Amino acid sequence: MTPKLSIIIPVYNTANYLVQALSSVLEQTFKNIEIIVINDASTDNSLEIIKSFQKKDERINIIDFKKNKGQGYARNYAIKKAKGEYIVFLDSDDFFEKEALSQININLEQHKEFSVFVWGANQCNSSGKIKKSHIPKKINVKKNETPFNLLLLSRKGFMTLTFAYIIKRDFIEEHHIRFSEGIFFEDIMFTIQLLFHAKKVKVIPKAFYNYRRNKDSVTGRATKQKIDHKFTAFVQIKSFLEKEGVFKQYEAIYLVRFLTMCVYTSFSDYFSLSKNERDAELDTYMKNIRESKLLCKENLELIKNIALSLPKEEKKTKKAYLRAYFGLRAIKNRYNSHQFISRILIKIFRKIKGV
Repeated sequence: MTPKLSIIIPVYNTANYLVQALSSVLEQTFKNIEIIVINDASTDNSLEIIKSFQKKDERINIIDFKKNKGQGYARNYAIKKAKGEYIVFLDSDDFFEKEALSQININLEQHKEFSVFVWGANQCNSSGKIKKSHIPKKINVKKNETPFNLLLLSRKGFMTLTFAYIIKRDFIEEHHIRFSEGIFFEDIMFTIQLLFHAKKVKVIPKAFYNYRRNKDSVTGRATKQKIDHKFTAFVQIKSFLEKEGVFKQYEAIYLVRFLTMCVYTSFSDYFSLSKNERDAELDTYMKNIRESKLLCKENLELIKNIALSLPKEEKKTKKAYLRAYFGLRAIKNRYNSHQFISRILIKIFRKIKGV
């Protein structure tokens, strides 16, 4: 029987969390699934754990890379191997609620006209305790909201984290939607392509996925390489929009996303690096950005205006944009004092969180 769902789980050195992740899949009440687990040349005992679970359940298919390929390549490879009607992604340090896949199936059966679904997620600490929930909200067509516009501005729970989406496999293949390979933030281009092509998305306003904000994860800590890869990901977005002939149409909101979610966050990452991790090349790079026209008054005002235009119920998003606006303005006009204060706050935060 053809599986209804293909669960794709890339694994790299997550042995501490892998038992919970795999158990949460095998314990699902909905059974018509295949489980594709990609061991990306882990150096801990992740592979042994995966094999022990495969002995319990023949639905588990193991792909074992002898050389590390990265999550983008691993997920792309698994998509090609998948046989399910729909694709669901699970990070190997995350886990499902017991009824997660049953809830997905109910929605798939009730809304067969949709190829893409978005659902909520619970943010957990490293021990798996839920701290808060992120629930997507319905799209208001009357206000000209589209899935792609909401994604570009990170509104209403539309985000670039792949686990938020359930996708018809044929839709992925039809539009040749793939993850970026060889960089961190590989899921940015996947979701950009996904929601660009998806003219409508069904919102499941419930959270059945649990994800960890894990300081030990691959993407958990800032590095010079991650700063570079973040800019690479945003160059890829621009290139995609230009290729599709729509960059001018989306230029303003692309610029806002780039400034708030790449430039601003990259400065925060840069301030968090130790002296040993910073070098002359990186210092010059960040200085050139600071002194470029990118942080001109007109661009910064664009961020503020979009923030102030958001409705009251999106106060969290509004606060995030205003924080970026004031932060970038300080970087532009009061750099030394802002850098000094930021580094002190980061040290305090790390001490409190034990990072």
